[in-house]
Amino acid sequence: IIAIIIILIYVSFILEFLFWPVPSEASTGHLLRNWRSNKIKFNLIYLLIFILNSLFAITPLLISLLSLYYKDLFQINLFTYLGLILGWFGRLISVYSAYILHKSELRFLVRISIFKWSRNPISLGLFITFFGLILILPYYSMIAGYLVFVLSINYKIGIEEKFLLEKYGTV
Repeated sequence: IIAIIIILIYVSFILEFLFWPVPSEASTGHLLRNWRSNKIKFNLIYLLIFILNSLFAITPLLISLLSLYYKDLFQINLFTYLGLILGWFGRLISVYSAYILHKSELRFLVRISIFKWSRNPISLGLFITFFGLILILPYYSMIAGYLVFVLSINYKIGIEEKFLLEKYGTV
């Protein structure tokens, strides 16, 4: 059942991206599309970080799919249940934030809903979700991947905030 719940977490990613995609100046795709304007070493770094983040992000799904055929891939304990709760809580934050972002005018976001408490609730939800998945699958590679993920997302948040500040000014 743990594998099914993790697979459903990933289904929620697909639904979020389909119904409420969030455009970003700092997305890997956008950064790589500006290949000519960026220095070549930065492009290679973006590409490497994208590959590492993708491997990190897909690992829990792959383990979950494997566990449907091979039993005992998950050790069930208190951390497993806490991880499942955090995983779903993080997804709820991200999906709700993406919905609010598409529904509202950008200049009013900081005054309503979850955006009052977090400048980047979608990223916060992702951090919580993947932290929960690490509690379920506490492998060293997952922990290292999470650190790379957090650092790269924080870097991208800086790029996005600079862009939004130039476009909209201070609120």
